[in-house]
Amino acid sequence: MNLPPLVTVIITTRNADPYLNDCLQSVAASTHTNLQIVVIDDGSTDTTSNIINDWAARETRIEAFHHQPLGRRAALEFAHNHAEGSAQCWIDADDIVHPRAIAECVAKLDDTHQLIYTYRRLIGPTGEFLRPDPKNKIGYKPLQILVDNMIFHLRLFTTELFAVSGGVGNLESAIDWDMNLRMTEHTQPKCIPQMLYDYRIHPNRMSNKPEQHPSGRTAVNQAIKRRKLNIELITNNTGWHIRKQTPPPKPKLP
Repeated sequence: MNLPPLVTVIITTRNADPYLNDCLQSVAASTHTNLQIVVIDDGSTDTTSNIINDWAARETRIEAFHHQPLGRRAALEFAHNHAEGSAQCWIDADDIVHPRAIAECVAKLDDTHQLIYTYRRLIGPTGEFLRPDPKNKIGYKPLQILVDNMIFHLRLFTTELFAVSGGVGNLESAIDWDMNLRMTEHTQPKCIPQMLYDYRIHPNRMSNKPEQHPSGRTAVNQAIKRRKLNIELITNNTGWHIRKQTPPPKPKLP
C-alpha cells in the first residue's frame, strides 16, 4: 500500500498561549495523517513553551524547538532546515486549520500546480465566526498579485518549488507575500474555493505591524524588476495600484 506523501507543517510562535492549543489540536486532527509538525518557540515569555512540550509528549509527529528570539524569518528558515516532507505548509499559531484542508490541498498537487491555497474564514479572539475573508473573491492573476496578496493561508507547496523559488527569502516582514510572488514565477497556483482555514483577528496579529507595508512595497518592486515589467507600483490613500511607466521625454534637437 502506498502511503500518502509526508507533509511538513511549520508553526512558528511567540507568546501565543491563548490560541496555541486550538491550533495544534486542529493540525493533529487532520485527515491527512502523514505529517511532520515542526513547532518553533521563538523566545516566548508566557506559557507557550509548556503547551508545546505537553503536546510533543503525547503527539509523536510534533518536533519541538525552543530558542531565544530569532525573528520570524530566521525561525522559518530554521524550521525548513528540519523539514522532511515532499510538501510543506505554514500554519499561524493563532489560527485553525480544518480537518480535511491539508488532504484537499495534497490531492490538487501536480507538476503544473505546485502551490495550492484555499479560501478562509475570519474569526475573532475567542474563535467566534466573523465573516468570510473578502479576499476570497479575488482570483489569482499574475498582475493582480502585485497589488493584492490573495494567496494566503492555507497555502501548501512542494518542497521542490520552495527550493527553486528562493526559500523564505530575505525580507523580515511581508514574508508570505514575497514568497508568493516568487513562487508564482515558477508554477501556476490553484485555489480550492472552500473555507478550510480560520484566520484569527486580534490586536496583536502580525499583519498589524507597521513594517508590513514598506516590506510589501519592497517585495512587489523586486517582483516587477525580476519579471522585467514596464510598470510601477503606486501606493496612496486609495490603495495599491500599478500603472505603465511613461518613458522619459526625448531630448530636443538643437
